[in-house]
Amino acid sequence: MCAAQAADLLSPLKTSEALQILHQRIRSYVPKMEKDRVISEDIASIVRIMETASFLRDIESELGHPL
Repeated sequence: MCAAQAADLLSPLKTSEALQILHQRIRSYVPKMEKDRVISEDIASIVRIMETASFLRDIESELGHPL
C-alpha cells in the first residue's frame, strides 16, 4: 500500500510493467490516500487479495511471463 501511494505521488514517472499492473490491482481495491483516514480496512483488503491463489498468476498472465 505504501509503495502504491509512493507511485501515485511520483506520477508521471513510471515503474516496471509488473509493478504498474500490481499498482492498478491495488488501486482497484484501495483508493489513493488524498487525506488522513483510518487504513485498517485498506490493509485488510490488500491482505485478502494477496492471499488468493490467483493473485500472482493473474499478474503473470497479464505480463505474459513469470515474475
